[in-house]
Amino acid sequence: MKMFTSIKRVSALGGILLISYSLYPQSADNKKVLSDSLIQSRELDEVIVKGVRVIGKDRIGAMSISGIEINKQPVLFGEHDVIKALQTTAGVVSGTEGFAGLYVRGGETDQNLYLLDGLPLLNVYHFGGLFSTFSTYSIDNVDFYKGAFPSLFGERVSSIVNIGLKRPDYNKTTGIFSIGLISGQLYFSTPIKKGKSALSIALRRTWFDVLSAPVLAIINSSKKSEGKKSIFQYNFTDMLIKFSAMDRRGNDMSLLLFYGKDNFKLGDERFDPDNSKLVYQKDINKMSWGNWGAAFTYRLLTPIGDIKIQPFVSKAFSTDSQENMDDSDHTGDLTAITKINPSVLQIGMREMLSFPIINGLEGEVGLQQIWYDYNLGNPLVSYGEDRLGTTTSSFPNHSKNVLLLGFGEFYWNIANCVQGAVGLRVNHYISSHIKHWNLDPRLNIKINLPYKSSLSIGYSRMTQYAQQVSSNYMYLPSDAWFPTASYNKPLLCDIYSIGYFKRFKHAFNIKAELWWKNMRNLTEYKTNTRITTTMLPWYEKMTFGKGCAYGLDLEMVGSFKSLHWNVAYGLMWNWRQFNDINSGKRYPAKFDNRFSR
Repeated sequence: MKMFTSIKRVSALGGILLISYSLYPQSADNKKVLSDSLIQSRELDEVIVKGVRVIGKDRIGAMSISGIEINKQPVLFGEHDVIKALQTTAGVVSGTEGFAGLYVRGGETDQNLYLLDGLPLLNVYHFGGLFSTFSTYSIDNVDFYKGAFPSLFGERVSSIVNIGLKRPDYNKTTGIFSIGLISGQLYFSTPIKKGKSALSIALRRTWFDVLSAPVLAIINSSKKSEGKKSIFQYNFTDMLIKFSAMDRRGNDMSLLLFYGKDNFKLGDERFDPDNSKLVYQKDINKMSWGNWGAAFTYRLLTPIGDIKIQPFVSKAFSTDSQENMDDSDHTGDLTAITKINPSVLQIGMREMLSFPIINGLEGEVGLQQIWYDYNLGNPLVSYGEDRLGTTTSSFPNHSKNVLLLGFGEFYWNIANCVQGAVGLRVNHYISSHIKHWNLDPRLNIKINLPYKSSLSIGYSRMTQYAQQVSSNYMYLPSDAWFPTASYNKPLLCDIYSIGYFKRFKHAFNIKAELWWKNMRNLTEYKTNTRITTTMLPWYEKMTFGKGCAYGLDLEMVGSFKSLHWNVAYGLMWNWRQFNDINSGKRYPAKFDNRFSR
């Protein structure tokens, strides 16, 4: 038998490899193939070969974790979680123990950028932060950056969580269903046109409200004679749909639709025991929050390189209302409802080109345009019929801004001795009556040393044009995002790091990183001020300051047969300084955890 193989396309940057072959018997005289002696002719399905970029891939302060690894980790309430998996790395703390907060190297939770197949999401937590909104069954891999950021990423100063979703299976129908203590999950993938297009769906829904309803009914039944009623309800829903298709040349496209929402209600009522419909006292808090979004991605293979175009739209929304009613003296309905509803709408487009230059040198350039509409969530206070009117803030409640940016980065590998990347990100921010130009240089260098070790250094300047400010110890989804305007400046952060890596025998590795961060133009509420203060414009509620953080991250990773283990330890100092807080003196940040993991 003789095999004839043809390679139709090889992308220089880890693109798509299409292989076809045919098997023919040789003729008796070994000179020609006889058509009538053809035994078998087959063509393989298209094969997708996904490689890891070698040049410039080894970044200091970066790691990758697969969806398979995430689903093997210990769980809370039967829920695997992306963010909890990242909390096991050095330099990351959860804030409140047991919750899915992500405080990276002295940063705040609003300083992390979450991308789901390129779709930016802001409200990423369920159950008040107990776990995140991402279905782990749909995840292919997660790239996590906390230093030496690629020029492709920006808009946040502490970390990038880049979540890549599985491509739907082009050849067969697959599915996963699981039941946890508080929710159920379903992941389903099926081909539409075999070998060419496919669809996947991920669903998650809690039944916590269903389980808690009978318990609450028993409690309220026991208190009915006292004229008391407790109110509690919580549920969340996640839905993700991904359509993917590929043409004969290896160009592929995908459409992602995402929706997630939480509903929460808590309070109590007092009523006449002889007439439960006669309610004379209420204290009820209602909250809802979530995201919806869509992203379309088109990848085109060309002779000069790989082109990627991605338009997207994303909205983070939340509502927080407090209803208070007291008519215990039966003189009239004295109801007051305070409501805030901050939101952020993003509409944008990315265009990128990745291309080889010469052996050992590659490049990546791109543009991005984003239009933002910030609803600042100024409080609205309304009253019952016996009290006149509605009180609203007379200050602007919306801020519309545009961010235009370009980036370029070059990756090199010199004789497998020195590898690295150097890049620049140019930001142009446009708001009412104000414009900002910011340059974000990036550098990452890795020097390979003897004895399977290496030394790495990195530097990144990061710029963030909106900050989420909270008056609580924990961040809530109803906390508003405040964009850069004429009253404040963009948040700037310089990150320096140096690291050493050593590989030992028996798949045992050790890594140590020293890092330092300098942050300017941080935003916080002034002392004794919060968002529900109605008589002040938002910028007079704020104070602006600076911060710094520094520390040491240590990680050890090893494996023995089927046993894989990871030990991480972080030592960190985290400081803040604001003129209107602590008399202008420097103080430890909210989550100044000296030791982590």
